[in-house]
Amino acid sequence: MQKKVYDILIISSMPPTHNAGIGNAHIKALEAAGHHVDYMTTFDYPDKKENIITLLPELSRSKPSKVREYIILPLRKVLSHIGLYTLIARIKYCKEKRRRNRTSLKDQMFLYPDESNPPISPSIIVKNIKKEYDAVITGFWQGLLNSTSLAAIYERLHCPILIPSPDMAPITGGCYYFGKCRNFQNGCGNCPMLESSESCDQSRKNFELKKQNYSKINCAFLGNTWMRKYAEESRLFSNIFHLEVMIDPNVFSPSDMDVARAELGIENNDQFLILIASSFQPRKGIKDIVYAIERLITDTLPDNNKTVEFIVIGDDSFTSLTKGLKIRTHYLGTVNTSQLVNCYRAANLFISASNDDAGPSMINQSLMCGTPVVCYDNGTAIDVIVNNVSGHKSAPGDKDGLAQGIAEILSLPREKYNEMRQASHDMAMRHNSPEVCVMNRIAAIEALKNLE
Repeated sequence: MQKKVYDILIISSMPPTHNAGIGNAHIKALEAAGHHVDYMTTFDYPDKKENIITLLPELSRSKPSKVREYIILPLRKVLSHIGLYTLIARIKYCKEKRRRNRTSLKDQMFLYPDESNPPISPSIIVKNIKKEYDAVITGFWQGLLNSTSLAAIYERLHCPILIPSPDMAPITGGCYYFGKCRNFQNGCGNCPMLESSESCDQSRKNFELKKQNYSKINCAFLGNTWMRKYAEESRLFSNIFHLEVMIDPNVFSPSDMDVARAELGIENNDQFLILIASSFQPRKGIKDIVYAIERLITDTLPDNNKTVEFIVIGDDSFTSLTKGLKIRTHYLGTVNTSQLVNCYRAANLFISASNDDAGPSMINQSLMCGTPVVCYDNGTAIDVIVNNVSGHKSAPGDKDGLAQGIAEILSLPREKYNEMRQASHDMAMRHNSPEVCVMNRIAAIEALKNLE
């Protein structure tokens, strides 16, 4: 039987190069399977391909003011030349961090304040849809889409719409992560993010409109086991399918550990390296990681002859919290994709303590590079982390379990550890390879088409 070829439109607020090129990876994978793909995103950018549709002028197009052009930019060059610009940037970073700490979580988490008013007018989106499509797949929503946008797109195309969301926004009344709140299970209202005690507050109004919009369109929510559970509890979707994050194995791949360490400038003395992605966001659990490291130092290392060091990327939360600990840290800050891949390859394990996360996709990236993961049993870990196979996971909040997981991998004989690295890569290929993800997307499209 000849395989069906589909014309597919991907719509995402982020360009295809965002998040280590995840959009480009989706385009490439679908095209490799024979499908035709266009990609619509918010802002224009140079050297885009013919199948990229942009809605607004590029952000950097506006000409700098005279003050910036003739005073600020020349001054910045002078300060950079004499080495003061980095210091000033660091001071600004610290001030911004203090400001964030004072800012209410409401401003960070309630990103969709009015479901009737999408970030960009649906008319602009519809006007730029110049052809017919067999299906629409959404990517990142923030700054571009909400359910009202999808209703307008469906009115134009009358084709299935797939919602493989990277966060919880499609199933709530406005927040993209709901923490301990479960009000979405009852249609929202009394929203803690809005500091509301009203049952019919804006979150309830948003939720009701979202429910109406979804009921008008042939759509499906796609997610991993963790995400599907919450989508089902929201009772917003008639169709829910399994789909995990796609990781490009041509980018994230196993390689020689010693070479990766050398490229990162890490002297290799056969030390055990733990990769940490530091973030000030409480849901990322950096304090739990610090606790686990303290337990490791106290309970495990005194009886172990291995040297443990840390690769840290992201912000300085981890380094700030561990100033009193006698550990060696290789702090790399913000890294590009190639550096990130080398971080995975150089590390003996990646530790994540996310407590409210659809992923994080870093777990899947790490596995694809053959690096085991220690984490909580939530998010993507439910599907891909198996104890003693691809790493170690403990019950959410079990910080001692994180420390135990590190200790168990640390103590593995070389042969057993190498087997775990191979098993980690194999796990990622079974769950996150382009072929598997394309198969699941096409199966969802065909299931929805059968309902038409």
